[in-house]
Amino acid sequence: ASGAVGVAAGDEPALAALGEVLVVAHEGDAEGPHISVDGGLSWSRIAELAGAGVVALAREAGEVVLYAGLFFAGADRGVLVRRGADGVSTVLLDVATERDSRSIEALGDAEGDCRVLALDVRVGRVGTTLLVATGAGLFRLALASRES
Repeated sequence: ASGAVGVAAGDEPALAALGEVLVVAHEGDAEGPHISVDGGLSWSRIAELAGAGVVALAREAGEVVLYAGLFFAGADRGVLVRRGADGVSTVLLDVATERDSRSIEALGDAEGDCRVLALDVRVGRVGTTLLVATGAGLFRLALASRES
């Protein structure tokens, strides 16, 4: 199909869709997630989010924003990043920092416990709530509305 994005066999891709915006990512992709803003007719890459394994889209203040979970295996560090419609990325959660500051101990082998495993985004009248499942536990982030 024209404009199709290929994913290699064995990959575990993450997919997010909201209206005409589509994102396909997988943790092993060093070039960053594929993004389409025209329903899949054309695609580009978001290099600064290379290795994103979990993605979600939300409409905030009338614009589509991307949330992505990245994992840096060598440092056992997982982060949740918000990429606004303006292209600016902000780290919202550093799992290792939260784990260490709260003295959280995961069950079993601690390696990889800072990985972001799943993400749920809910946009309400007063802001956005994120539920972030990680190997270190479940985190809830409440973000204030960005509307002016």
